Amino acid sequence: MEANLEYSTDDVINNLLDNSKPFSSQFLLFFSDLSLDDLEKIKPIWPEVDRERKCNLLKDLESLMEANTLASCDDFGYFALQDHDPRVRSQAIPLFWECSNIKLIPIFINLLQNDSDSEVNASAASALGKFVLLGELEEIPEKSANKVQDLLINEYLKIEDDSIKQRILESLGYSSNKKVNHFITNALKMNDKKWHLSALLAISRSANNIWGKVVLEKLSDLDTDIQIEAVKAAGELEIESAKEQIIEIMDSSSPDEELYIQAIWALSKIGGNDIKDLFEKMIEESDDEDETGILEMAMDNLDLSSGMPAFDLFDQS
Repeated sequence: MEANLEYSTDDVINNLLDNSKPFSSQFLLFFSDLSLDDLEKIKPIWPEVDRERKCNLLKDLESLMEANTLASCDDFGYFALQDHDPRVRSQAIPLFWECSNIKLIPIFINLLQNDSDSEVNASAASALGKFVLLGELEEIPEKSANKVQDLLINEYLKIEDDSIKQRILESLGYSSNKKVNHFITNALKMNDKKWHLSALLAISRSANNIWGKVVLEKLSDLDTDIQIEAVKAAGELEIESAKEQIIEIMDSSSPDEELYIQAIWALSKIGGNDIKDLFEKMIEESDDEDETGILEMAMDNLDLSSGMPAFDLFDQS
């Protein structure tokens, strides 16, 4: 990615080391496609940078990549993964969310199995989910896909830390391996909200309509966080029978609530002429600019979804 940067590497370094003010956003593009020379200049001063400043920088770079699809911070990410601070290592992992290079697989596996910090282990487990999905889509070699899937299943069965196991379950949600169905079922039986949230996220990634009944039940849960994940799952699985419940959820919440936004988005994924008519009516009647913006984006997604055939990615019945 080429950028016309009107500042020097020294400017970036000085700003990094200046704790009297936040790191300037104008320097973020410096870390995209970072040259080896510039990286070598960053390395000596990096230990002097405050930990919170490092983490905030990595979070800002993640946001930059979400907003700018041309931005790529892989080289800086590889460097940050070697930081002595586990919070920095953990925060560096999301920088690779768009990278599908299978060379990342052994790196993430090593972080999952061997890093001394559970937060890093959990972040690595989440990152491996992308490669489970790519394997199911046959976009990476079968050998690599099987390695990731088998490793995650084995780790799930032997790891005792719930936070890591939950991230593994979420990543395995993309898998067509029938063992994962049992993992999800067992997670739903636990009297633990976090396990239920992870199970619902795995379900939303499964492309498997066997979970329809579970999702419908969870739509009525009294916990808002559970409801949100159930609404997302209903949208991802395009559960037609969930429409009425989701509309009721939408009507009982306000436009500034996460539940409302997710309900709108889920309905746009399920689709149908009735939903299109509903959105058009809501846009016509709304005098809230933010709400109208959400509805218009949902309408665009509805039009996109209606042009694609409906099918189950996996047959696990």
